[in-house]
Amino acid sequence: MSDRCVVVVFCFCVFVCNFAAKAQSPLNPLPKLNIDTSNGITLSGVSSGAAFASQFHVSFSKTVAGVAMFAGPPYYCAQGNVEVAVSACMEYPDDIVVASLVEETGYAFDLLTIDNPDNIQFSKVWLYTGQDDTVVVPGVVAKTDQYYNAFGANIKFYNQQIKSEHAWLSTNQNITNKCGLLGSPYMNNCHFDAAGDFLKHFYGSVADSTTAKVDRLFSFKQSTFIDDPEAFSMSKLGFVYIPQQCQTGAIACQLHVAFHGCLMGYETIGLDFVTYSGLNGYAESNNLVILYPQVSNSSVTPYNPKGCWDWWGYAGEDYACQLGPQMHAIAKMIDTLTQSCHESLTQQPKGMGREK
Repeated sequence: MSDRCVVVVFCFCVFVCNFAAKAQSPLNPLPKLNIDTSNGITLSGVSSGAAFASQFHVSFSKTVAGVAMFAGPPYYCAQGNVEVAVSACMEYPDDIVVASLVEETGYAFDLLTIDNPDNIQFSKVWLYTGQDDTVVVPGVVAKTDQYYNAFGANIKFYNQQIKSEHAWLSTNQNITNKCGLLGSPYMNNCHFDAAGDFLKHFYGSVADSTTAKVDRLFSFKQSTFIDDPEAFSMSKLGFVYIPQQCQTGAIACQLHVAFHGCLMGYETIGLDFVTYSGLNGYAESNNLVILYPQVSNSSVTPYNPKGCWDWWGYAGEDYACQLGPQMHAIAKMIDTLTQSCHESLTQQPKGMGREK
C-alpha cells in the first residue's frame, strides 16, 4: 500500500454548501473534501455492483486498497457477452476459466488501459456468497476467490456460512427481508453486520457504528461527470453521505464507494440502499465519506432493463477498463471529492496507463 501515495497532502477547502439543508438536498457541484488517500480508497458492491466494483478495483489498483463483493463474479467474467454473463457468470461456474481471465488482465495492462495488476497483491478483498443464493450461485464467487488468489490479494471469504439468498446484508432495523428471501429491495437482515466486518478487514479496526444523520445524506447531479447520463444508463442523481466532521475539512477522512445491485437504484427502491446499507453509521464514527453512484433502468438503448451496472458491455466495449464510460464517470467523482490529495484517475491521455 505504501506506493499508492508517497506524499500525504491534507487538502483543506472552503465548503460553501449549506449543510443545514434538508436531507438529500442537492450539492452542486459535488464538494472537494479533505480526503486522506495515502492508504487508498475502498469499494463495495452487490451482484452487478460487485462485478463493477471488481472492474474498478482491477482497473485502478494503484488507488483502490480494498473491495467487498456480495455475490460477484471475477473480473471480466462476461468478456463483453451478455449471454456469458447470464450463464457462466451466474449459473454455470464450471464454464469460467480463471487462468484465461488472469491472462486477459495482463493483456489489458499491456494495452495500458488498467493499472499494473501487481498492485492487487497489496489489496484487501472481502467476498461473500450465501448458501441459498439462486441468482449468482456460490461456485461463481469461488471463482472470484481463485482469481484474486492468483494475484496474491489478502482475502476474507464467507463461503456459504450463512443460509442467505441473493442480497446485500444489513442489520439496519428498517431492513425487514428475512435472510432466505429473494425480493426487493434485495437487502436482507441475517443478523450479520457485513458492513462492519468488511470495514474491519480493510482498516484493521473500526469504532462501533452509531446513528446516521438524515441531513448528512446529499444528492448530486451525475451529469457533471458524464455527458448525457441516460445514454449510458446512469441516473440523473447520485448520493454521498458526509459526516459533519468531514464537511468542515478540519480532519482528514477516508473515502468508500458503494455500488448497488440490479433493481436497487433509487429510482426503483427509493433511498433504501443509500440509507440502510449499514455504512452510514460507520461513516459517522470512523470519519468515512460514502459515495453512492447510481444507474437506471433502460429498456431501449442501452438495453439495461433491470438497472444493472455495466459488467458485460452494454455501454461500450471498453466497459471493464479505465476507458469505460461508467468507469470514467466514477473516477471523475472520486477525483472531485479527493481534489489534489491523490494522483488524478482521469487526467491522462486515452489509452495511457500509469506505472505501478
